[in-house]
Amino acid sequence: MKKIILLPILVIAGFLIGRPMTCYAGFDDLGPYFSYTYGDGGLPSNLYSTAGQTTSPDGQSVTLFGNAGPINGSDFADGFCLYWIGNFDGPINPGDNYTVNLNFDVSVTGGNLSWSFYSELWSNEGYEGSTIYPNLAPMPSSGQMSNVQLESPAFTQEGQTGQFQGYLNVEWSGYSPTDIFSINVNSINVTYEPVPEPNSSLLIFTALLFGLIWRLGWHLRRQQKA
Repeated sequence: MKKIILLPILVIAGFLIGRPMTCYAGFDDLGPYFSYTYGDGGLPSNLYSTAGQTTSPDGQSVTLFGNAGPINGSDFADGFCLYWIGNFDGPINPGDNYTVNLNFDVSVTGGNLSWSFYSELWSNEGYEGSTIYPNLAPMPSSGQMSNVQLESPAFTQEGQTGQFQGYLNVEWSGYSPTDIFSINVNSINVTYEPVPEPNSSLLIFTALLFGLIWRLGWHLRRQQKA
């Protein structure tokens, strides 16, 4: 009787353990750089800027960072941003989305500041984009934005590959040609949030069944010896 009970459980467990777990390649090199006109190729060569990224070992999280300036008002132009674009390898499943955490500060000697953010993770096979695009908003007088949390809508279609692009935009107005602008992007942390794998919960359930059956068998053996 015990063998009859254990056999289907062993088959189920073997099937679950043998199934490959979903593997995510994640974010590729996004090539961040500072630019005018929301990403026209960069800043003039006489203006200092540097940008880079770090990617988590599993590829599911990427952090963008950099700084630019000082930039004189006479050299400033509309659409100033930290821009990026690169590939994303899935899979992308219905229910998946991504979150963004922003930390940056801007320093100016005159004028007014406002900021906006845009990002889109595009699914090639699903032909669907998940976009974050809040409205242009004024910056506080300190020029600091800390721990700003943003979340994208969930995907509704399956996909395998995609492209991730976006920018952190800062607008400067009411300045004079001699005023100075500087920005330090401490971190733009982007994390892909896949829906939970069903395999893990099924394996836990199977392990609990094994435990119960083992205890049942132990009690039966004790009763047979008594």
